[in-house]
Amino acid sequence: PAATSRAVLRRIVFHAGAVRVPRGGRIDAQSYALEARGDSVVVRGATAAARRFGAQTLRQVIQQGGVLPARTILDGPALATRGLSIDLSRGRMPTPREFERILDVCAAFKLDVLQLYFEDTFRYSAVPEDALAPGALDPASLREVARAAERRGIRLVPIVETLAHQERLLAHRSLHDCSEGNAPRSAWDGAWWTLRERAGEALALFGIPALPPLAPSGMLAPTSPAAQRLARSMVDDVLAATGGRDVHIGCDEPSELGRGASAAEVARRDASAVFLDHVDRLARHGARRWGATVWMYDDFVLRHPALAGRLPANVVLVDWHYEPDAEYGSLDTLRAAGARRVVTSPGLWNWFSVYPAYVRALPGIRAATAAAQSRGGEGAILASWGDGGGQDLFGNDVFGIAAFAERAWSPPADTLADFVADYCRLRFGESASEAVPAYRAMTGLVLPGAGFSRTILDRPVLVRPRTGPWRAAMARLDSTLRDVRDHAARVRAVDVYAGSELEALAAAVGRLQAATDRELALDSLAAETAGPAAGHARRAVNGATLARLAREGRAASARFGAAWCAHNGPQGWIAVRLRLEAEQAALDSLARAARAGRLAVPERYRPR
Repeated sequence: PAATSRAVLRRIVFHAGAVRVPRGGRIDAQSYALEARGDSVVVRGATAAARRFGAQTLRQVIQQGGVLPARTILDGPALATRGLSIDLSRGRMPTPREFERILDVCAAFKLDVLQLYFEDTFRYSAVPEDALAPGALDPASLREVARAAERRGIRLVPIVETLAHQERLLAHRSLHDCSEGNAPRSAWDGAWWTLRERAGEALALFGIPALPPLAPSGMLAPTSPAAQRLARSMVDDVLAATGGRDVHIGCDEPSELGRGASAAEVARRDASAVFLDHVDRLARHGARRWGATVWMYDDFVLRHPALAGRLPANVVLVDWHYEPDAEYGSLDTLRAAGARRVVTSPGLWNWFSVYPAYVRALPGIRAATAAAQSRGGEGAILASWGDGGGQDLFGNDVFGIAAFAERAWSPPADTLADFVADYCRLRFGESASEAVPAYRAMTGLVLPGAGFSRTILDRPVLVRPRTGPWRAAMARLDSTLRDVRDHAARVRAVDVYAGSELEALAAAVGRLQAATDRELALDSLAAETAGPAAGHARRAVNGATLARLAREGRAASARFGAAWCAHNGPQGWIAVRLRLEAEQAALDSLARAARAGRLAVPERYRPR
């Protein structure tokens, strides 16, 4: 506002009272008024949630200098539901303190839902211990996260895959009869497979190789009583831990449906009927026993739109589209088919990456939040996935979460550049002038020949020539990353968690920079090996170059590992560390070959 008050703040008063924002389309129950009265500030709202949101705005004002508005701020969200979904099944498993940080970030940006995605990373009561991932979250730990979320006014929604995407869980021999590929199709099948198991056990006693393994399958068989009991118990386990208000039952991408145990029933009744039975059983069970709202992904429903109007009333559909240019005509389809509750879901584009591809994520966020508001969606959930091992650190997601929260609350007319500046002032105070160019560069980062940074990071360590355009693009990337590193080194945190954000940024930039330096050096060495054999001095220089790359890679890996282990359990880091150690060993091997005069381009990469 143009006029401000510089009075010292001595008292904050919270007052229960209705607030109506003059601008239309706001959610009154979450709207608040913030008014400065001399040395006091009054935060007014009809609900506890509204008053919490007002307090967050006041915190941001104070954080940016303590200058309080001289007029009343009236504000409220355009979407009732604004949330974040985090993948806990691939790579990262946050420590208890990190869960608190994630919840604090959500609260700071006025999100009211946090979804946690499990596959084999929760200790289900009906699943053997050795079928679970190392470090799987136990019920007591999930209960603590739920309590911490409740204190912040955030609904915790565990995501349990009750249909597809359970490859690791169902690979355990005790759960074979729950999988679509291996569950008995008849009583005779059951007897035969039991006999087969016993025969395999008997043969093993005499040292005879076991029978061939059963077919790999990643989907629970919806027509199998054993699978139905397992899915129901998994839902009960997470609801018992969290308090039984919300559960997400997955149901996305059931590609095996009708190809195994459910084949006969699908042929008789159709795949959509079998799918509906599965959802209906779990939704009714959740409502009857726990009074729970049941969430599910909607991709199968979109292929069978008639299902939308037949789903139980306590089901919320998550309409996920991660493409930057998604138009969300699906919302019209679902509404026309009778869907009651739908939220949109864009992606952070942080899978197979150490830093989100914001050039793709930000347009998708704008599309999803705008579509939810203009086409009758209840809200939006930002999805953070861990495909590829979950190497993107949470600190690097915070900018995207803030951008999503801004759009989900009230889409501004401002440009991205304006948002970057506002965000950096909030998080980094007076050093925002250094943070802005770093964040503008990283949010506009375009990787050569790859949509995902892991494509560069995991490239085989080989001496081979590149194309001119590739070389030029990598040189630009290298220059950009060096500029980001230099600016970020002069940034200082103001927000309590912004230090962890800078730590994550430095770790990601360090790994990307080590990779670009490596690729450029290997290309240069490939050009050199195409000429006359190198003399002793040249071989020594080449060996030193490769040794330097290995040292830089180890330093970047160590920094990344420290950032990882400061916020996550060690189990996910082991696989990443082994991969990084293999890269450094390859560089060491090339350095020895260079010193011995044996450095060469592999045959398949030589010019024909």
